[in-house]
Amino acid sequence: MDDTFLFLVDRRHETCAVPSGSRINGEHVDVQDWRMRERLKTVTVALILCLNIGIDPPDIVKTNPSAKLECWFDPTTLPPQKALETIGRSLQQQYEVWQPRARYRLSLDPSFEDTKKLCVQFRKNAKDERVLFHYNGHGVPKPTPGGEIWVFNKNYTQYIPVSIYDLQTWLGSPCIYVFDCSNAGNILKAFERFAEQRDKDALSRKVEDDRQPPYVPMQECILFGACRPNEILPMNPELPADLFTCCLTTPIEIALRWFIAYNPLVTNITPDMIMKIPGRLNDRRTPLGELNWIFTAITDTIAWNVFPHDLFKRLFRQDLMVAALFRNFLLAERIMRHHGCTPLSIPTLPSTHQHPMWSSWDLAAETCLAQLPALLKAGDNGSTPEYKHSSFFSEHLTAFEVWLTKGAVTKGQPEQLPIILQVLLSQVHRLRALMLLSRFLDLGPWAVNLALLVGIFPYVLKLLQSPAAELKPVLVFIWAKILAVDQSCQTDLLKDSGFTYFINILTSINAGPAIPNISEHRAMCAFILSVFCHNYRAGQDACLKNDLLPSLILHLEDQDPLLRQWVCIGLGKFWEGFPEAKIACFKEGVNGKLIALLNDPVAEVRAAAMFAMGTLIHDTQGRGDISLTVEYNIGLVIQPGIIDASPIVRKELVILLSKFVGNHWDVCVQAALDLAKSERKPFEKINPDHGEPGQSRATSEFAPPSRTSQSIFMTCVKCLYTLSVDPFPYISALACHIVDAISLEMVSNHGAQPTPSSIKAVASSRITSYTPTRSDGPVLKTPTGIKRSSSFVVNSLKSIQGISSLISSLPSVGPTITPSADPEEQPHSIEDGADGRTSSQGDVPVAIRDCAGFSTVNVDVKSHQRSPGSSVGFEAVVLESKFYDWGLEYFLEPQMKLPDTEDPGSKKFNQRLWRRQRNEKQIEQVTHKFHEVSVKPFETQIGFLHSDNNPGALMSFHSYEPHLVGADHRDGIV
Repeated sequence: MDDTFLFLVDRRHETCAVPSGSRINGEHVDVQDWRMRERLKTVTVALILCLNIGIDPPDIVKTNPSAKLECWFDPTTLPPQKALETIGRSLQQQYEVWQPRARYRLSLDPSFEDTKKLCVQFRKNAKDERVLFHYNGHGVPKPTPGGEIWVFNKNYTQYIPVSIYDLQTWLGSPCIYVFDCSNAGNILKAFERFAEQRDKDALSRKVEDDRQPPYVPMQECILFGACRPNEILPMNPELPADLFTCCLTTPIEIALRWFIAYNPLVTNITPDMIMKIPGRLNDRRTPLGELNWIFTAITDTIAWNVFPHDLFKRLFRQDLMVAALFRNFLLAERIMRHHGCTPLSIPTLPSTHQHPMWSSWDLAAETCLAQLPALLKAGDNGSTPEYKHSSFFSEHLTAFEVWLTKGAVTKGQPEQLPIILQVLLSQVHRLRALMLLSRFLDLGPWAVNLALLVGIFPYVLKLLQSPAAELKPVLVFIWAKILAVDQSCQTDLLKDSGFTYFINILTSINAGPAIPNISEHRAMCAFILSVFCHNYRAGQDACLKNDLLPSLILHLEDQDPLLRQWVCIGLGKFWEGFPEAKIACFKEGVNGKLIALLNDPVAEVRAAAMFAMGTLIHDTQGRGDISLTVEYNIGLVIQPGIIDASPIVRKELVILLSKFVGNHWDVCVQAALDLAKSERKPFEKINPDHGEPGQSRATSEFAPPSRTSQSIFMTCVKCLYTLSVDPFPYISALACHIVDAISLEMVSNHGAQPTPSSIKAVASSRITSYTPTRSDGPVLKTPTGIKRSSSFVVNSLKSIQGISSLISSLPSVGPTITPSADPEEQPHSIEDGADGRTSSQGDVPVAIRDCAGFSTVNVDVKSHQRSPGSSVGFEAVVLESKFYDWGLEYFLEPQMKLPDTEDPGSKKFNQRLWRRQRNEKQIEQVTHKFHEVSVKPFETQIGFLHSDNNPGALMSFHSYEPHLVGADHRDGIV
């Protein structure tokens, strides 16, 4: 007895397989723009050095002793010209570490003309790419408040000013400027002022004349200044003179030198030893390479946690040179602020010099330097040094794991996310990092968006080329989570054949112990390939060539229902709109296997099989044997579908039939006409002289019964009539949409009255229009000009009840089309005899609104009017299934923990538990009264309800709440 009153709680019961749109569990699923649409490269680098070695500038008084190293070279050890050339070559080598493929040009103590010529030539060569302009002004006067830097005349007898306005003209945009000189802030202020004016002028010229050449805004330029407008560079002899340049180009050396200079605990390390650290910057297995790796992770982490995400993406993910300079700029801010200078940049950045992650850098530096004496000694003896690698990455992986375990409920941004990205570069920690990353992505779409924004995608894409078997399960899970949120990665998967990674997992019969729970991971692979094929012909073609079809067929009878479901959906997406794949399907007999799945015990699998059949039969008309096979399959599909207890299966059946009707519009309309004729014959025998008013010649002279009266088309029409009065309102509304279109075609162009016999027994039941609760779905409109509170066909059927008055009662009971002089010019008005209301094309009060999961379909009277031999707008009846979108939402939900509805203590669990306890309590209280209710009359009056409207048309009691709702024929609600 209790089972009779249990309420249904599965996903399909809550939404009838209708996707929830832009919200999952109350959370917005908005895909953020994480891609760099325009990747720029720094292709040319101009190095301008105005040192004038041996002569101090007139407006700066240097201390004695003073800082003198330039690019880690002492200019006093060589003649001025030789020293200048050596410094220039060193600076170029320092920049080449970060951008080795750029074209470099040195300009040593240049004149005004040399500077202009160099800048103009570089912009011409770079075209639309980025140019880097590095200016060292340690041997010339400070920049002026007007934004002028200084160079020399040809004879080196005068200082010549160069306005930043002129540099903007010569170098254009995009460009990177580095100004290593005192009062550098003057240049940045003037640059912003001139750039704003230039951009306004360019915009006004564009408005006046559209033929203006393309203009790149000056806002695209990036500037670095060593100090504020009123500050002078440090002159500490323990520091290099070009401290700002050293921070930007050699961050590891200057960071370690600064660390030992101001850390009293480090006493056995000298500055010369710093320059002898073994290894290479790009080799992470060496001490120097590991330090650079840690430094990159720390600076990325600081920027990720402090900067806005769009600014982080622009500065750290667009250009390798720009990313390196901004990472090193964070170090420059930390070191130079300690010495009384505040570096500046455009765009302006928040302060980061006191970020707690710098403590992690100090620890990593101290760990490395502690081993340095032993490493250098071993190197001198010719033995292989034993270097103990830093625990930095393993410790932060542990910190990230703790955050996932204890702090994930807050949905806060974990600061270790950029470190996880760097760890993926290491084979030692890669598997653990991927496992933690998969746990993070499982938290929800917000976590996937964060991972994509931080730049995780290129790494997981590259890992698809890895043959490592232990990475397969976690990579499949990560890709499923990414594609569930952002389906725009199809081109990336096609490149380098990354999609074959998932086909191979489907094909491999013996996956071995590397992939536990292989069926679930294969279901994810089928889902990934479904997304890959979705509305992407290149992907479908690639899957056809790589034998996706036989790979999916292998798993149609798997024990896991999730795998069977996604194999069916994958097949549907594989051949959707792809005739070559459909031909291959029929050759392999896949259609028969899908029909067999319509008897599957799991409703989702049956609906998925129906979805796949719907995509298979669409657009197959006129293809010879395939058309005949489709017609035969329709009969096999209708039989189990029409009696299926699950509404999601019957919904997919309605959509399948809509495509079949759209493919064979004329034949299906003829089948409906034949059905109307066959049902009209008994009435004609009783009253043979009674003709239909307004009957056209086309109807009075019916053609001989066509083959449709005994064909699948007749069965299809009858099935739609039956579904139009389906007990589930959503399904009946969709079926009524198709039936109304057919009926309107019959009335408009054939003058016939539709009389479907398959629902005579239930014709008297009133089917109200169904409005789903979703408020973010598209609108599915009924035929324009028809105003009704129930199906057009059901209203028409009511007239059948009076046999002799069938024809005479039509004008007053059924809808009639008001004749017009010119049907192409005048709107069609329909009057409902039941309440006398009228409507025109612009007024459709009864619409199937918010049928989420279906495309907007506009059906009006004109679209179904045609002259003999003309075409009809049959596209209006074709519905688009969103079963794929609904199934996709499964992968948006957490997979590694219980859902909220099953997690004790969660809000949804408590709500469901309360409802269940309330229902069971009420059932227990009323069970003993069942017998009394069946034998005793209802005589006791418990209250009186008054309403201005007449609620007698429909009254409905809530099963467990004390609610009563009434409605009248005019849509009045009580």
